[in-house]
Amino acid sequence: MTSIAHIVNPFYNPKRQDLEDVQPLVCESMLRAQDFAKNDVTVELYATVYKEDENAIPKGFLRAPGLTRSIINVRPLQKPKKLPLIYDIIDNLFQVTTADYLIYTNMDIILMPHFYSVVHDYIHSGYDGIIINRREVNPTEVNPLDTLAKIWSSIGVPGAGYDCFVFSRKQYAAFYKDTCCIGIASVDTGLAANIMKNARQFLFLPFEHITCHIGNDRQWTEEEFDELTRHNLWEFSKIWPLHKKRLVEQFGSTHPMIKRMSSMSSYEFPTFISDYR
Repeated sequence: MTSIAHIVNPFYNPKRQDLEDVQPLVCESMLRAQDFAKNDVTVELYATVYKEDENAIPKGFLRAPGLTRSIINVRPLQKPKKLPLIYDIIDNLFQVTTADYLIYTNMDIILMPHFYSVVHDYIHSGYDGIIINRREVNPTEVNPLDTLAKIWSSIGVPGAGYDCFVFSRKQYAAFYKDTCCIGIASVDTGLAANIMKNARQFLFLPFEHITCHIGNDRQWTEEEFDELTRHNLWEFSKIWPLHKKRLVEQFGSTHPMIKRMSSMSSYEFPTFISDYR
């Protein structure tokens, strides 16, 4: 039976009540999707956290090794924020599991019940690298989206950016690892490029109703995160030349993901962030 290991990074943030509210729903959705797929695929759920967030690991999740560094350890910042590096999270998963496929999602991504079953079906169709875009659903007075059932019933609209990554364990050794931090713009592009380059057969799912996200706050557009955004863009600008030729040859320059990577590859503060302000 195919095996999948999925990791997330739960945390406490009293200043972001929205994140405090959504994290239990995220974890519950993962447990429900795991149960839904139990006859098709073996799913291991892992959490990796800083020492101060150990109590945030929910029941039913396995403990991956703890996080020991953050963006603060790799770049001087005027406004330090203790944000994990995306490859530290994935490295911790790689160390603790022998699962055939690895998954990383952001801590605000809610899974539909059929998520792992859909991933399993695509894997058995030959895809060994998959990126899934979320659908964005918005609360209303009629539907406040305070339970999974209400969230699942909302169709929503396709979201931008990449926040769900599925890839073969065998691919991971060939990834070029950057020091991008999560929670900030452009953390996704380097990982996406690695998956696309190393997959034997790659699949991009921008519209399917497989994951969802409540609202679209775009916290990363706030000025206090600018130096972190610049760091992530700088990191991707080092990776893109290593991948560009092969990815353009394989997918074409008009592929939506290639176009996005090309626009992110210059070490210039992107206009799309200032446009959202």
